[in-house]
Amino acid sequence: FHYAVEDGTTMLCMADEAYGRQLPFKFLEDIHQRWKSCFGEKGKAPLPLQFNDDFSRTLKQQMEYYNSRDIDALNRVRKELESTKDIMVANIEKITERGEKIDLLVDQTQLLNEEAIQFKKGSTQLKRAMWWKDFKMTALLASFVFGMLFVFFLFTC
Repeated sequence: FHYAVEDGTTMLCMADEAYGRQLPFKFLEDIHQRWKSCFGEKGKAPLPLQFNDDFSRTLKQQMEYYNSRDIDALNRVRKELESTKDIMVANIEKITERGEKIDLLVDQTQLLNEEAIQFKKGSTQLKRAMWWKDFKMTALLASFVFGMLFVFFLFTC
């Protein structure tokens, strides 16, 4: 409920919260000005429903005017601001999710790097072990061949 008292005349209107506070008071001010221009001094103390027939068309027209147009620029700005706020919240959520994904990728990259270092160390150790095994096998085979040649030369000489 919104009301205004001017020049001893009380004007009252009821509006949804969506209209805010400024629009109903603009409506009341407009109605008060129209009341004064139509009835002047005799409108200050009318009998109940005395001017109902005369002023009801004006009230109807003004109610349609104020209900049909989005006059209140502040409400429009609030709606735009709310829309922008919703978009920003959605963007922040996306950025947060993206940041979490980037953190996960960084963690996975570090783990992969550590595993690559361990693999390199393991492969180097395996390479050395295989080289020593190959060297031992080659040395054993060479010793066996020299031994056989030695035995062959012993028997032939």
